[in-house]
Amino acid sequence: MRRYLVPILVVLVAAAFESSLLQPLFRGAWRPGLTLILASIWAHLTDIDGAIAVFAGGIALEAASGMPFGINIFALMLGNAVAALVDRAPIPSALFRATNWVAVTTLVYHLAIIGIQTLRGVEIELATATATVVIPLLLFNPLLSIPAFFGVRALLPRLRPVSRIR
Repeated sequence: MRRYLVPILVVLVAAAFESSLLQPLFRGAWRPGLTLILASIWAHLTDIDGAIAVFAGGIALEAASGMPFGINIFALMLGNAVAALVDRAPIPSALFRATNWVAVTTLVYHLAIIGIQTLRGVEIELATATATVVIPLLLFNPLLSIPAFFGVRALLPRLRPVSRIR
């Protein structure tokens, strides 16, 4: 049970930190997506635990955003699904694969948000959104995923059940 609760708690704490403490520090149009990064790294390193972390991250982003319910969940799950397809490329470095996963998830997540908001009738200037939000996060989120990768990878062996030898 602990193996499923810890990713949920980690992602929820990251979402709380991201929505409360990072807002005053980053006053521009963007701020690092800690929830997206942690959920994506967890999805990259595990199987069902990662899917649970991604879903919990989507729920947490729903609570923090003012958008209609379901948009963040859909965008985050779509981003990780596309990243899982891209992850089939023969990249030997586990760290580079993880940063690539986060970059793909960031790109697909934000493009999905922009697309859904456009379909809803919200006017979004694509060039401005890309230049001020998507491109900076495509650089910043993969850099932040490096310490997240090592942290989650160190935590995973402690969450796996240990078989008892009799």
